[in-house]
Amino acid sequence: MVRGKTRRDPKSSPDRNRLSVYDIGVNKWSAPKTEGPSGTNAFSHTAFFTYDATNDVAILHVNKKHYVYSPEKQTWALLPNTLPGNVKWYASSGFYDEKLNAHFYFNAKDSGFTPGNMWVWRYAPALDAKKAE
Repeated sequence: MVRGKTRRDPKSSPDRNRLSVYDIGVNKWSAPKTEGPSGTNAFSHTAFFTYDATNDVAILHVNKKHYVYSPEKQTWALLPNTLPGNVKWYASSGFYDEKLNAHFYFNAKDSGFTPGNMWVWRYAPALDAKKAE
């Protein structure tokens, strides 16, 4: 799964979906029509994807925001921020540990912001339900 957006495209709206999905079984890319906010300002130093195998969702982490993509529903949901407000988010990366059912974020805080820090987060489908209310 890949999500791309370019700032050079003047026709590109902030939430314009540019999601591409690769199907290994048929060796083919597709661009599903999705609904919901798919994230903005997702640059290589502030954003990364993780796949939550327990809940079958892909999560785009952008700065302090979590955009959850459901392949089954083909929808995006923006979850409430759960990180402290005083955290400067920069040069981030992360991974999902299926055994622990947890997302690990490393926030390097490059360019003079030291030290970096590590955050652990767990997705709960109930968050999507609350967001929809």
